[in-house]
Amino acid sequence: MSLAQLGKKRSKESRERYRLSKLGKNNPMWKDDNIKSMTALHAWVRSRLQEPSLCDMCHNIPPYDLANTTGKYTRDLSNWAYYCRKCHMISDGRLGFMYGKKHTEQTKKKIRDSSLYIIHHSMSEETKMKIALSKIGKPRPDYVREKMAPTQFKKGNIPWNTSKSSPEFALKGERNPMYGKKHSDETRRKMSESHKNRHSRTKRL
Repeated sequence: MSLAQLGKKRSKESRERYRLSKLGKNNPMWKDDNIKSMTALHAWVRSRLQEPSLCDMCHNIPPYDLANTTGKYTRDLSNWAYYCRKCHMISDGRLGFMYGKKHTEQTKKKIRDSSLYIIHHSMSEETKMKIALSKIGKPRPDYVREKMAPTQFKKGNIPWNTSKSSPEFALKGERNPMYGKKHSDETRRKMSESHKNRHSRTKRL
């Protein structure tokens, strides 16, 4: 800038002409399609591609993502569209081939059994103990307790966790499943041994 222009302000028209003169390939920092940063490319496309009010695929809900539709990450705006999150994941194949389908009960059982096998056979005893100790004292979320409720207590029983907020519902007296019963000597011996082993493993860890 020359000394004659020092301290003076340009008009809006002059600033706009200067801005337009530095856009695109006229900018010394222009990289054409050789863009390594996906964040920068998405920002460039967003600034030039108008966002519609509804998803370009389902036309039901407002869009959330700017998605590449052709796999060509260039500045060509025809390669881009605005999708909702669900349509974006469908177009990318992230929802998998099972989208819209259901597993049979037999398949569910196989998946469940294989998952349990992996969990019980892939962890060492030390790892299992560390996981168990990390869970001590941490209350389960409400949605987890609701899912556990049907399998943990018989119909008509009062859940164990209600005693914390409602002491009158605690499992005392006839409500306790061991009411009127006694453990056998063999059972008490097993319980004693398990407690001893548990404490010894805790000290080693």
